[in-house]
Amino acid sequence: LAQDIPFANIHNRYATIGNKYIEDDIDLTTSGLGRSRIVNKLSGRNYHVQDDIFALRLIFSGLGPAPKKLQNGENGVLLTARDFKFLGYEQNSLINGVKRITLHFNYRWENTNLYVSVYYEISSNEFSFRKWIGICDSSEGINFLDMVYVESLNFGRASFSHGQFGQPVFYKDIFLGLEYPTAENFINGGQLKIGYVVGESVKSPQYITHKAIIGCSSSETSLENAFMRYVRTIESNELRPVLLYNSWYDLRNPAIAEKDSSGIMNESSVMRTIASFKSELYDKYQIALDAFVLDDGWDKYKSFWGVDSSRFPQGFSNIVDALKSMGTKLGLWASPFGGYSNRDLRVNWGRKHGFETTGNFYCLAGSKYDSSFRDVMTKYVQEYKIGYFKWDGFLLACNESNHGHLPGIYSREASVKAYIDLMKSVRLVNPDIYLNITSGTWLSPWWLKYANCIWMQGEDYGYQEDIPSITERDKAITYKDVVLWNNFQKQHLLFPMANLMTHGIIKGRFNMLGGSNESYSSFANEVMMYFGRGITMWELYVTPDKLSPDDWNSIASAVKWAKGNEKVLNMTKMILGNPEKMQPYGYLHVNGGKAIIVLRNPYVKRQKINIKIDHNFDGLISGVNYFVKIIYPYNMILPHPLTYGDAFKIDLDGYEVLAAEMVPSYKLDPHLPLGVKYSVDKNGNISLWRKFGAKQVIHLVNGKSLGKIEFGHPVQGVRFKEKTKFVKYDKKIEARVNIEVPRNWNFPQLAILIELDSSMSEQMKPTFKATISGKQVPVSVETGNSRWYWGIVNIDSAISAVNLDVRFENDIKGKVSLWLFGQEELSHVLLNHIRIRTN
Repeated sequence: LAQDIPFANIHNRYATIGNKYIEDDIDLTTSGLGRSRIVNKLSGRNYHVQDDIFALRLIFSGLGPAPKKLQNGENGVLLTARDFKFLGYEQNSLINGVKRITLHFNYRWENTNLYVSVYYEISSNEFSFRKWIGICDSSEGINFLDMVYVESLNFGRASFSHGQFGQPVFYKDIFLGLEYPTAENFINGGQLKIGYVVGESVKSPQYITHKAIIGCSSSETSLENAFMRYVRTIESNELRPVLLYNSWYDLRNPAIAEKDSSGIMNESSVMRTIASFKSELYDKYQIALDAFVLDDGWDKYKSFWGVDSSRFPQGFSNIVDALKSMGTKLGLWASPFGGYSNRDLRVNWGRKHGFETTGNFYCLAGSKYDSSFRDVMTKYVQEYKIGYFKWDGFLLACNESNHGHLPGIYSREASVKAYIDLMKSVRLVNPDIYLNITSGTWLSPWWLKYANCIWMQGEDYGYQEDIPSITERDKAITYKDVVLWNNFQKQHLLFPMANLMTHGIIKGRFNMLGGSNESYSSFANEVMMYFGRGITMWELYVTPDKLSPDDWNSIASAVKWAKGNEKVLNMTKMILGNPEKMQPYGYLHVNGGKAIIVLRNPYVKRQKINIKIDHNFDGLISGVNYFVKIIYPYNMILPHPLTYGDAFKIDLDGYEVLAAEMVPSYKLDPHLPLGVKYSVDKNGNISLWRKFGAKQVIHLVNGKSLGKIEFGHPVQGVRFKEKTKFVKYDKKIEARVNIEVPRNWNFPQLAILIELDSSMSEQMKPTFKATISGKQVPVSVETGNSRWYWGIVNIDSAISAVNLDVRFENDIKGKVSLWLFGQEELSHVLLNHIRIRTN
């Protein structure tokens, strides 16, 4: 029990603070001031460092030269604890067993009398300790604090990782950082300074800095997981899934409704959409929206974020009442810098009424705009019980000099402070409000002290045009995952996937994303990818009557699955290859003795992947056998049990999305089959599925064998009646195919893929022509950045003699391939003597 109690003491001018996980020893002797030792008790590793204790970059006023300078006019002075006189210390025991040590320093020069207090704090149950600084000047208070370094350490020979803007620094099995979004890390060999721009005069009382954090893990390979566990402890709210509708692609301001009167946002159209969600999702699936979000379109442009009374004569009162039957809260979009559509109308009106602007934007740090925006957002929370805000648009800086803040880089600090004050203000009214801050933010985990969700970067949606794709939605999926790969695999940013806004599932009147003739499987693949990435803010950018019953079922099934696996999906790593290079990739989630893997092949070519159960799977139960249970797009349990150190292989078809769970063998129903696709009906009856004519010995999870099972009579497979021929002329490619497709194939298509050499012009403009048995048929063409082209022809489940002609305006170089697409019906066998329990 004594080991669980944190300790903090000073003896013979040696300060020690620690707990059973981590310890910091600081030498305060005159000769040794600045030597420190960080002890990671989890790994047994000690770090001996030269410690400046703090560093302040000050701009001195008064008569010159400034301290450490030779000439008048030279300025910008860096002071550390070595430049100060050590005055003494305090030891304090706080509530909940927290221990604190405070060191006091003084610096005198001319008309300057600086006092610095350095605070160290630790609790019993955290594998980290915190440190911060208080600074004041009891003299004239005319000096300017440009930057503060809360940590200034030299590890000697060291190799750090991470450390980008707003990010922590990793070194072996410890992490270091500053708990603030604008944290900056300066690395020079083994020297590390962690601080931030301040931009304030040093006066009395104390200016208190943001806190630095040093934490540890049991090994280098577990450090990222340790850091993510730490992030969970600082969040403004406990992480929770939030399902919401967003109106942006469904309902808009009349000025941007694109002549579609049904898409105009007003009370009537909003009530209609609420009724649709109640009917299609709440009544049928017992799934309630957590928030119903009105995006850009609810406000009157020429007002200060006022509700447009011409379209909402009762404000939002009737809408709030209508949502109560589902237990759904109203959510609102607003933009700190003035929005996007018709922003000039908002900003020009605001400028005339005394609100601070810069160019065509509002300035959030402006004295009047800051307080007024905070007041109106807080008022809406009070009046309409708002449960969600999407705040969209944050400026890099404001260089105006008359807004009540300093220009340049200091304005960034003023804007961040204003943003954080805004978040704190609405939380005082509704502590559980969900805050999603989007464009203009960056992936610093320390935003999560104030907000629930941060924008992933990139565009709202996009199409990855340089990868050959059959569907528009496949391009959009790949685009999103390329952005995430750049964040997490290329830049190695540290931020929990669970707190990312990746923009939701889009299928609305103003953007169908996948096209008007999109297949159900295309839509279902995105639903699986969207929930399978491990995000927890689930946005539906949909028009209800654009969704088919299958679409609704896909969404409902994914919501229930994700909620049932919430704790596992919250711990995420992106794995495998780079989607931008057409490599298979995926997302791995491990927690609480279970793993979930979501995989995707972004290219048409079938690809094999190999996954080893290594340190990335920490969180599985040691010594327990696991089975890999594929749950999408079919059910199948891989035949061999696995444990730590083993590997398994999975084949991914072109554009396939596959989700699998790794489950301890004792948690699986013992009567489930291994190594074969299966389905279970609502009564617990099991059917097995394989190709017609297949034969397989079926084993069950419990080790029993059902013997060899035959799956119906053989069906002739795809046959090419004669050799496929490719003929290339200067500007023409001709493919001649004589093919027989079995009748158990649905929706067969023959497709030619032309991938042009990178040296070719982007303006090739090919024309496609196709005939089947001499009769001309339409060709569906898909292209991206004019580097590749798909020509797709629907064919019959019979013998088809197909000619495909592609003509270009110029001679071409590249690669040509021919592909057959379709949905093959399988044979099934009902296991009459086996029934399992279902839920």
